[in-house]
Amino acid sequence: MSPILIAVDGNYCSGKSLLIKILKNTFENEIIFLEDTDYINDDDDNYDSIENTLKKYYENPKKYAFSYLMLCLINKINRLNKILKFNSNSFIIFEKSILADKMVCGKLMYDTNLIDEIDYKIYLKYYNEFINSIKISGIIYLDSIPSVCFDRLDSKYDIKELNITYLRKYSKYYEEWLKTTPYIFLKLDSNINIRYKKYVIRSWMRDIFNFLSIFSRNNHEKKMFKYSENYPYEIALEL
Repeated sequence: MSPILIAVDGNYCSGKSLLIKILKNTFENEIIFLEDTDYINDDDDNYDSIENTLKKYYENPKKYAFSYLMLCLINKINRLNKILKFNSNSFIIFEKSILADKMVCGKLMYDTNLIDEIDYKIYLKYYNEFINSIKISGIIYLDSIPSVCFDRLDSKYDIKELNITYLRKYSKYYEEWLKTTPYIFLKLDSNINIRYKKYVIRSWMRDIFNFLSIFSRNNHEKKMFKYSENYPYEIALEL
């Protein structure tokens, strides 16, 4: 028996957290969810009283890029392994994959000199060691043009580098990665504001149900998921 691991990936403010919210409301007792797995805490028991690594990275990207990248990797691997230990035959959906960390975030940091060659090689060495224990099955990619992502930015992304130019680069690296990735992926158009165009949610959910069924068909021990026209998927936006 092996788990089905599905990552939800996309640019900043492409709608990853919102999609996870909709999926959790739909599959609450059938799929395990991990949210914000790249939001690193220095101390899980005393989160509010310390300055977390993500904030430090936003304040000084050049100084903390390598620390942030490594802690993202370690944090995600640890959290996933803890879940997998007791859920070896489950569907698991998590936000922002270690694959994207490497192929998008890490590569962009290296190409823009936020991390040097030595640190990049160290990161890749640990990544290659850890990736063998995490077998990702597929990716749901939320495709938003950079200008839309930029318009959605709010104060939680207080980082000077997070401008329209950076978002364009981020989007470009995602597209280049997906052109060559061997992983099965589903691309969803997330340019429309689904809070006002709720019919888009139903279009997404039809595609997601079909996507999940690929893995169920390939493994008869897995639960089959079936889209229902009568289910109020959009109600998650009101919760």
